[in-house]
Amino acid sequence: METVGPVSWTANNVTVESVKSVIHVPEVDIPNGSQQASPLKGVATDEIVSFLAQFWEQFHPTFPILHRRTFKVPQYFEDNVLIHIMCSIGAKYVKGRNSFSDDCFTYCVDYFDRILSSLDPQSVSIDIFQAGLIAGYSGLFWGKSGWYKWASGFIYQLMLIARESGMFQHAPIAAEAAKTNWQLFLTLELSRRSSYALFFIDGQMCTLLNNPPKMSHYEIKHVLPCHEDLWEASELEWQEISKNLSKDNKITEYGLEFMKGSPGVHFLEALQQTLICGSAPPQTSSFGGMIILLAIHIMIRNMTQFAGILETCYALAQDPFSRRSQLGNALDGLRFLIPRRKSEDGHHMKEMWGLFEATLNLALIHLHIPDTAITSGIVEPDLGSTIATAAALTQPQSIIPPGTAFLGNELSKFPYETLALVTGHISYFMKTFNPEFHETNPLLTYMFYKVSLVTWLVLRFLINRTHANMENRERKQSCDAGFQSPLDPKQLQQEFMMKHLAVEILSHVDNSDKFSDIQCFERWIESQLASFDTWGIGECGSMSFNDMLIIGESL
Repeated sequence: METVGPVSWTANNVTVESVKSVIHVPEVDIPNGSQQASPLKGVATDEIVSFLAQFWEQFHPTFPILHRRTFKVPQYFEDNVLIHIMCSIGAKYVKGRNSFSDDCFTYCVDYFDRILSSLDPQSVSIDIFQAGLIAGYSGLFWGKSGWYKWASGFIYQLMLIARESGMFQHAPIAAEAAKTNWQLFLTLELSRRSSYALFFIDGQMCTLLNNPPKMSHYEIKHVLPCHEDLWEASELEWQEISKNLSKDNKITEYGLEFMKGSPGVHFLEALQQTLICGSAPPQTSSFGGMIILLAIHIMIRNMTQFAGILETCYALAQDPFSRRSQLGNALDGLRFLIPRRKSEDGHHMKEMWGLFEATLNLALIHLHIPDTAITSGIVEPDLGSTIATAAALTQPQSIIPPGTAFLGNELSKFPYETLALVTGHISYFMKTFNPEFHETNPLLTYMFYKVSLVTWLVLRFLINRTHANMENRERKQSCDAGFQSPLDPKQLQQEFMMKHLAVEILSHVDNSDKFSDIQCFERWIESQLASFDTWGIGECGSMSFNDMLIIGESL
């Protein structure tokens, strides 16, 4: 990245244009060069606006890299790739418009394939870069194998562009000037959010799809993304917030408590504080919290991939200085960032805090019971195969395949305390589960699928262990006919605790009235997944789950 001399930059002479030249994201017109006819040609403007409205409502809150207040629909949008990808995603939420959505996405794929070889990282438009981020991220979870392969490769190309352009680097003089200039603030924040969006995507690919990480938390030198209310504020609201920040370092009118003077903390600093102290900086935003959480989730992934079940043995589970305990304390510290809400408020699942909450619970589950797809080391070439493999690996294995870590699905080696912790996290995930909102977000749908597999594994073990204890007790009593042997209180206590955990899980399933009703749970999971058809993940997950049950019965 180019450096700026100490005498050429002061808080008084910094301009929007000079900041853009430093962070290498100059605004340029998006060129029209696609050989494919635009799917937007001939579409009524009102319908385009409705697609964009769906994008802002359904997709943007959990991937907030665009600035809604300053976004304007151009007069001519048939050659605008950003409008195409936004309409492509928005159309997925409109009944009967899936074909149009696919056409728009195909247009974007064709566009990026043509310009990528000749793209100059030093002059790439922020609009094009953001369009590429949205296309790559959505392409991973679109449900089509060809687009999955394209998206995973394209995201890596975006990382190379960001590195070469210097987008990851911090500009301290510009950041200082941006505290009093709204335009400068927006320009820098767009660069920050685009940088962290790459880490966000890479983290999800690591923890959900088992791809090896391609980025490091050392790379991005920016402060974490600012608070949502500051990002979504108008210029007048932003000026009022900035004035209050400089006055008393605390804001209550806009709900920005604990935003102390600085717009944020640097990624590595916040991650270190969370890991060492077990508490995240209180001014951390939801997007910033997700970045810290994903970095810790990647650490859990790496730990379990190398150590597998060995990190979950009873001795290490009780050791406060073990790696597992440190990561657990860090996750507990992140939980305090979640704003308090009423229990009946389900709309927050559409927000980043809802995604943060679900990801946090999944990370805690993976901390205690390693994800079998990760410990197996298998990386599939498309999304459908990844979903099917996750189900196949959930079946308990009698023999550990050579060359892999322990699969971690033989739960008899886990202490009761670990099972109780996992059951608590599963119950909380099920309690906050809302089909209406999980269906609209591909990440939430995929997380529900992953949690369902772990839940089935735990529930199956609890029921089988309880039945085995009951049969052993009855067998022993029949052998001791005529002699009343005392019951083993330890065995009775274990049986009661196992039954209690099973009941706790099944209490979240409709029409389940007994602790051993695992068939009811299986039917419920299949029906819930089958109803998630917005992105195609749920239907594929339902079929894979059903195939796993059929194969398990035949073994």
